[in-house]
Amino acid sequence: MTIGEYLRQIIAQRGISVTQLSSELGLKSRNVLYRLFGNYYSVQKTSELIEQIDRKIVFSNAEKAKIGEFLNKGMISRKAAESRDILSSIYRGAAGGGFGVLINGKRLRFSDALRRAAETESVVFMSGISDSRLIGDIDSFLGNSEKTEVFNYLQFSQQFMTCHEINALLVLKPHKNYTPLLAQHVGFRGVFVLCKNGAEHYAYKLELFRDDYIYLETPISVEIYDHIIYKKDKFNETCTPIKEHGSRVTDYIDIMSDSALFDSGVTYYSEGAPCFGNLPYDIVYDMFKDINYFGFPKDHPYVQKLINAFIERQRGFMKNNAAKKRYLFDHESIKHMMQTGLSFDHAEHFNPMTPAQLRKFFDILIQNAREMPEKICFRFTKEPLRYPFVYGIDTMLYSYVSDTGYMDGFVINLRNKAIFDVMNDFMPYVWDNYTISETDSIKILEDMSEKYIK
Repeated sequence: MTIGEYLRQIIAQRGISVTQLSSELGLKSRNVLYRLFGNYYSVQKTSELIEQIDRKIVFSNAEKAKIGEFLNKGMISRKAAESRDILSSIYRGAAGGGFGVLINGKRLRFSDALRRAAETESVVFMSGISDSRLIGDIDSFLGNSEKTEVFNYLQFSQQFMTCHEINALLVLKPHKNYTPLLAQHVGFRGVFVLCKNGAEHYAYKLELFRDDYIYLETPISVEIYDHIIYKKDKFNETCTPIKEHGSRVTDYIDIMSDSALFDSGVTYYSEGAPCFGNLPYDIVYDMFKDINYFGFPKDHPYVQKLINAFIERQRGFMKNNAAKKRYLFDHESIKHMMQTGLSFDHAEHFNPMTPAQLRKFFDILIQNAREMPEKICFRFTKEPLRYPFVYGIDTMLYSYVSDTGYMDGFVINLRNKAIFDVMNDFMPYVWDNYTISETDSIKILEDMSEKYIK
């Protein structure tokens, strides 16, 4: 029996329904208790909920002792433990690669095949990758080959695989030649590499069969090569692009409208430093004015929609009691922002923030974290944040990737039940286990402001 199962047993013995208890505890949803029963929360979060329940139904001394035993064991469900372990690589850093397979008794490093492919015109198809070393190999491969296209077919349907798919998406998204696609059905799990080197054509195939990978390396005819490319184009037409390219001028209104969903509940900004959309309106407005409103007249519909989107979003956040912001900062990202005046996703049209604007913003942030920590708080992560994203509980997984072009970038915007199921558990777990306390984080930010904002 787990802690969650034991709590469910006690509550059932008291004759109290989940709906009734959720209402009496003032919880946003019955799902909070169902997740508690499923052992999805961290020990700290579980303890907080147990204290709330105890105030309502009053545990006996024997029940409290039993609950303490379970908590000391730190028992969570196997699924939750596996999901957390897979996704935690986002905060531990990508695996260094080095995936290997046995061929005729000899161990082959798959990165060697990818290295050969990087010297040719190549196309890579990947789906259902469940080994972080393979993701590391693909990451290195993309960084060393501009002539390569990588198509990653994602389904976000099964919990275990969804964790690996999120991991691959966040690690590989910065590469311009990486294209993630949402597919209804994919006929293979593994990596398929198609190469063209002058008149020579060949393929590498690493496919998961049962519990092991099968590797194939073979020359192919130009007819087979052309046929596979044709089938790829046709199949991609049935898929939904996940990583959308856009101009930050024309698409910024849509981005702001989508991100307004984050103000409906708890949102984790795991970006290392504050993003542009979280700057105070008066600072953003001054920056609009400095660039003559993107070159449009002030009363142009684009300008007015964008200004109103900022105003309404910030008003809506303060009015909604359920809306909470949890910022995950890292030292290098905050230092960079303080020294350059650039927010995490600072649009290139805008000038950097002035020291006065920076000081005002961080002073307000620190004040809010002290005065209303349930509404706005921040923590520094124990390790640097390498793969930034934003996640709103039950709403959206969002990420912006900057590009080298003028005001260009890539937006990833996902709403999916399988993603919600794993991330709703994972983000509170990260908050509890991969960060420094709010009190210490406030002191760190104060010291950094004094040191770096000149």
